[in-house]
Amino acid sequence: MKATIRQLGRSGCDFIEHVGLLGVFLGHCLVAMVTPPVKFKRIPVSYKMKLTDGEWYIYDVIIENVSLVSNYRNLYAAIIKSSGLNGLLNQLELDLNRNTQVGQ
Repeated sequence: MKATIRQLGRSGCDFIEHVGLLGVFLGHCLVAMVTPPVKFKRIPVSYKMKLTDGEWYIYDVIIENVSLVSNYRNLYAAIIKSSGLNGLLNQLELDLNRNTQVGQ
């Protein structure tokens, strides 16, 4: 997924084409889009939204059928299994520090 996001960034595409609303059910919906061609390939991008207090909020992004939420949930579960909750917290702190340094 990171490679796909990098490809989208390098492609210089500033827009994605709306494909459609795939359904609304009990205050949730799924919106489908595709990118302009990146290396001759259109990349499907969807996002899940939830209606809360009259406002729609995005709570998951799906790129090429890979959910960002599921991806992180699986990663965090593996870290907790191997290193415990403290291991996850330490890893998150390392990642935060690394990203903060890159942004400076």
